[in-house]
Amino acid sequence: MDRRFAALTATLSIATFAGVWIATTPPQASATADQLKSVETIAPSPVARAKAAPMAATVYYAGCDEVRAAGRAPLFSDQPGYRSEMDGDDDGVACEPHAR
Repeated sequence: MDRRFAALTATLSIATFAGVWIATTPPQASATADQLKSVETIAPSPVARAKAAPMAATVYYAGCDEVRAAGRAPLFSDQPGYRSEMDGDDDGVACEPHAR
Protein backbone atom coordinates (compact mmCIF):
# COMPACT_ATOMS: atom_id res chain seq x y z
CA MET A 1 0.00 0.00 0.00
CA ASP A 2 2.87 2.40 0.71
CA ARG A 3 4.32 2.09 -2.80
CA ARG A 4 0.99 2.74 -4.44
CA PHE A 5 0.46 5.79 -2.27
CA ALA A 6 3.93 7.11 -3.14
CA ALA A 7 3.34 6.52 -6.84
CA LEU A 8 -0.05 8.23 -6.71
CA THR A 9 1.40 11.19 -4.81
CA ALA A 10 4.26 11.54 -7.29
CA THR A 11 1.89 11.35 -10.25
CA LEU A 12 -0.44 13.97 -8.83
CA SER A 13 2.50 16.25 -7.98
CA ILE A 14 3.80 16.04 -11.54
CA ALA A 15 0.34 16.72 -12.96
CA THR A 16 -0.07 19.73 -10.69
CA PHE A 17 3.33 21.13 -11.59
CA ALA A 18 2.69 20.64 -15.31
CA GLY A 19 -0.67 22.40 -15.06
CA VAL A 20 0.82 25.37 -13.23
CA TRP A 21 3.73 25.55 -15.67
CA ILE A 22 1.47 25.49 -18.71
CA ALA A 23 -0.90 28.05 -17.19
CA THR A 24 1.90 30.52 -16.38
CA THR A 25 3.87 30.19 -19.62
CA PRO A 26 3.05 33.06 -21.99
CA PRO A 27 1.86 32.06 -25.45
CA GLN A 28 4.39 32.38 -28.24
CA ALA A 29 3.45 34.69 -31.07
CA SER A 30 3.95 33.49 -34.60
CA ALA A 31 5.87 35.66 -37.03
CA THR A 32 3.92 37.48 -39.69
CA ALA A 33 4.99 37.65 -43.33
CA ASP A 34 6.06 41.30 -42.90
CA GLN A 35 8.28 40.40 -39.95
CA LEU A 36 9.90 37.61 -41.94
CA LYS A 37 10.61 40.00 -44.83
CA SER A 38 12.33 42.44 -42.48
CA VAL A 39 14.54 39.65 -41.12
CA GLU A 40 15.51 38.63 -44.65
CA THR A 41 16.62 42.16 -45.48
CA ILE A 42 18.73 42.39 -42.32
CA ALA A 43 20.63 39.15 -43.03
CA PRO A 44 23.96 39.76 -44.80
CA SER A 45 24.25 38.80 -48.43
CA PRO A 46 26.69 36.06 -49.53
CA VAL A 47 28.92 38.77 -51.02
CA ALA A 48 29.07 40.63 -47.70
CA ARG A 49 29.87 37.38 -45.88
CA ALA A 50 32.63 36.60 -48.39
CA LYS A 51 34.19 40.03 -47.86
CA ALA A 52 34.02 39.66 -44.08
CA ALA A 53 35.42 36.11 -44.07
CA PRO A 54 39.11 36.99 -44.66
CA MET A 55 39.07 39.36 -41.69
CA ALA A 56 37.57 36.74 -39.38
CA ALA A 57 39.63 33.83 -40.69
CA THR A 58 42.06 32.50 -38.14
CA VAL A 59 42.61 29.21 -39.95
CA TYR A 60 45.29 28.92 -42.60
CA TYR A 61 45.80 25.99 -44.94
CA ALA A 62 48.90 25.92 -47.15
CA GLY A 63 46.96 24.12 -49.85
CA CYS A 64 44.11 21.78 -50.66
CA ASP A 65 46.06 18.74 -49.45
CA GLU A 66 45.98 20.20 -45.92
CA VAL A 67 42.30 21.05 -46.25
CA ARG A 68 41.49 17.49 -47.31
CA ALA A 69 43.69 16.04 -44.55
CA ALA A 70 41.75 18.12 -42.03
CA GLY A 71 38.47 16.81 -43.47
CA ARG A 72 37.26 20.31 -44.35
CA ALA A 73 37.07 20.04 -48.17
CA PRO A 74 35.39 21.66 -49.98
CA LEU A 75 35.85 25.13 -48.46
CA PHE A 76 33.27 27.79 -49.23
CA SER A 77 34.08 31.48 -49.45
CA ASP A 78 32.43 32.27 -46.10
CA GLN A 79 34.35 29.61 -44.17
CA PRO A 80 37.58 30.14 -42.22
CA GLY A 81 40.66 29.08 -44.18
CA TYR A 82 39.24 29.89 -47.61
CA ARG A 83 41.60 31.71 -49.94
CA SER A 84 40.93 32.67 -53.53
CA GLU A 85 44.30 31.16 -54.49
CA MET A 86 42.85 27.71 -53.74
CA ASP A 87 39.73 28.37 -55.84
CA GLY A 88 40.83 27.58 -59.39
CA ASP A 89 37.56 28.43 -61.13
CA ASP A 90 36.59 31.43 -58.93
CA ASP A 91 33.16 30.03 -58.06
CA GLY A 92 33.50 30.56 -54.30
CA VAL A 93 34.32 26.93 -53.60
CA ALA A 94 37.94 25.92 -52.97
CA CYS A 95 39.38 22.42 -52.91
CA GLU A 96 36.36 20.90 -54.58
CA PRO A 97 36.58 17.43 -56.10
CA HIS A 98 37.30 17.38 -59.82
CA ALA A 99 35.12 15.42 -62.21
CA ARG A 100 37.02 12.77 -64.12
